[in-house]
Amino acid sequence: TMNSMTVKGAALAVNLSSSPSSQNVVGGTQGLVLANYQLDASQSGEDIRLNSFPVVVDATGTWAAADLTGCTLNDGSTPLNTGSRTVNSLTDNDNVSFSFDNSLIVSKGTVKTLSLTCNLAASPSATPFTVQRDNTDADYSVTGVTSGTAVTPTYGSATVGGTMTVGNGSLTGSIDASSPAYALAAGGTTGQTMSIIKLRATNENVNLTKIGLILTAVTTGNSTNPASNLATVYLYQGGTLIGTAIFPSGGTVATSTLNSPLVLTKDTDTLIT
Repeated sequence: TMNSMTVKGAALAVNLSSSPSSQNVVGGTQGLVLANYQLDASQSGEDIRLNSFPVVVDATGTWAAADLTGCTLNDGSTPLNTGSRTVNSLTDNDNVSFSFDNSLIVSKGTVKTLSLTCNLAASPSATPFTVQRDNTDADYSVTGVTSGTAVTPTYGSATVGGTMTVGNGSLTGSIDASSPAYALAAGGTTGQTMSIIKLRATNENVNLTKIGLILTAVTTGNSTNPASNLATVYLYQGGTLIGTAIFPSGGTVATSTLNSPLVLTKDTDTLIT
């Protein structure tokens, strides 16, 4: 008796990843990742071939098809539809077929992830939009590489991706809770921590090139000319010196030009000492 040979047909499961999650996005974003599709051939008996893939984008309320252009499906960093195959027009809640430049092969026993990216108009009119998984079998072009047999995909439980809400970028600043309390310092000393500033960019990364500082005298000390109490003010991010400032004599406002632009990551607190 020889070894058993188990016959397995071609199979492909189509899923929507939980990434990206719901988030705010800003107009003008290029290469915005709208969804990640997981093409699962882990249970297939042969490699799978796809020549196209259906995409459905749904917007709540107002929808402008021109809001999303330059749309591609990407295998890692490689776009699968380029040139005239790049999709520059989407229809609300309707399947649009992305035709590939070359056949995409999903090897049996593997899962391949395709990212959907588009460019968002500078002044988009759309309200929140999401990517929905297409569940219509006829919209897919899937075959087995060896057998050439047409494959009817199966579908996972996730049917809708994260919600992308169009908003505006902003920056807020405050004094962090870790900022030191009132303390005494001897004249002539250096390295005195005056304050810890918390900056937070919202919805998009922000390039920071200057920080404005205001000096206020307390009731003790030189209240008529507080600037005379300070020499150079140093600004640090962590242990890195990023800029300096000097309060002019008799002045209470100083603007620091940073050594180089500081990129504040969106939705993340950045502390400046």
